[in-house]
Amino acid sequence: MRRFWKNLIAAVGMVIVLQAGALGNTAWGASLEEVRIRGVLRAGVPDFRLYPFAFSENGHIRGFDVDLVGAIAAEAGVSLELVPLSWADISLAWDPSYGWDRFDLAAATISVTPERQKVCDFSVPYFTSGQTVSVLPDSGIHSLEQLQGKKIATPGGTTSEKVARTFFGDPSIVIFHHIPDCYDALLKKEVAGTVTDLATILLEPRVRNGEILVLPKTLSREWYGVALPKGEPELRELVNRVVEVNKDVLYEKWIGF
Repeated sequence: MRRFWKNLIAAVGMVIVLQAGALGNTAWGASLEEVRIRGVLRAGVPDFRLYPFAFSENGHIRGFDVDLVGAIAAEAGVSLELVPLSWADISLAWDPSYGWDRFDLAAATISVTPERQKVCDFSVPYFTSGQTVSVLPDSGIHSLEQLQGKKIATPGGTTSEKVARTFFGDPSIVIFHHIPDCYDALLKKEVAGTVTDLATILLEPRVRNGEILVLPKTLSREWYGVALPKGEPELRELVNRVVEVNKDVLYEKWIGF
């Protein structure tokens, strides 16, 4: 009987070890060496318009973030596979259950926050931005105070949503899937204002042609980083080198002010 229990305990222990190993593999993404052996870097980018960081033109995805992940792939000596993602899919990078099996890293105007850093790693920042408010030019609204109690559009699951709720309160917030949807709702007068990222709104064509007015006050200061799996220092160091070398060049190419 004693031998039976000893064998049973050993067997259970082996199962636990195997399960722990499987969970451990799920928790980590591909190492730089594994990416090089595979010969392909799978980079998550937005599948929605996020000009000038990612947008579709003549059937191709272009933009600041796309060029950045292309430079990372080139530095690693591998080809690039763009993985178009919804914002919900992008946010998998800081979901503890994500196994890093769809993409190896993600560049999608992702703001670095302490909460996200607990789950995934980030590169050094490649762009500084913040959250801002936009309204219709003929609305007569010139301050945040005038928007209190009115409907405010913001993309869900983002730092924009967090800032919007802080400034305007939960009852005012109307959630949309993507940033362009917020501007569409504003132009249809379904909401009185939007809270979105400053970098994307300033370069939005509908702002440049006068359809949308950006209020001058910035609600927050944020930094974009490339999201990476935890525990892969060699991959992170390579990405950091690429960011440092390319961020100013890409700024001049895509933003230039």
